[in-house]
Amino acid sequence: MDFPILTLKICVVFLALTPAENTQSWDTARKFSSENVCSRICKNENVSFLQLYCVENDLELDGHCCKNRTKPVALDIIGIDLRGCNLSDIKEPISSMLSTLIILSIEENPLNQLKDSDFHGLTEMRYLSLPPTFQCPGGSEAWSYINKTNMSIICNNQVDLCSVHNVTCPSNSFCNNTAPGLYECDCKPGYYGYKCLRKGNFPTVQFSIGLAVSTVVISIFLWIFQRRHVKKNL
Repeated sequence: MDFPILTLKICVVFLALTPAENTQSWDTARKFSSENVCSRICKNENVSFLQLYCVENDLELDGHCCKNRTKPVALDIIGIDLRGCNLSDIKEPISSMLSTLIILSIEENPLNQLKDSDFHGLTEMRYLSLPPTFQCPGGSEAWSYINKTNMSIICNNQVDLCSVHNVTCPSNSFCNNTAPGLYECDCKPGYYGYKCLRKGNFPTVQFSIGLAVSTVVISIFLWIFQRRHVKKNL
């Protein structure tokens, strides 16, 4: 590999590691993603739990989505009804809105598989309906009660495991539910590192610069070594 090309790739990596200042493109992408989900063509003509919930709570029903009018456009979806949408995977339609969803219906779909990691970030969920061949993410201890029928398995009221198990985290950290059945100890603001023992904020910029410089030095050394090896063979 030529050295200029290698250097260019290193610069790209460095830019990727540097924190972005403008989040407008991310918000825009989330908006487009949510619009595609709400307008998706599906075969779910029967009245759903989501529709009833939306009407009873005076919320806005937009296609397959139930929206909270008081929140920004990119974060306003609190429920999605994707029954009969011919989905084989759920990551693409819901990945950008997991943290806001409280209702999700995805039964009547030819899903290939469902892993607990697919629901990472789904911390506010109260009602989750899945095809009957799957299990509620996190198992029975992650939900107050589970109802199984021939058409679906319904996971009701996600359990706050941090409170139920009275989790004790190290000093300068707190228990945080990250997904159904999963929790972790996160550092409090102003602390980072192993067991949150270091005070301050993680030096992201300094770490990125140090990593980039080290990469450049190693790349130069390898390039020189490779050139010498080529000359010897000549």
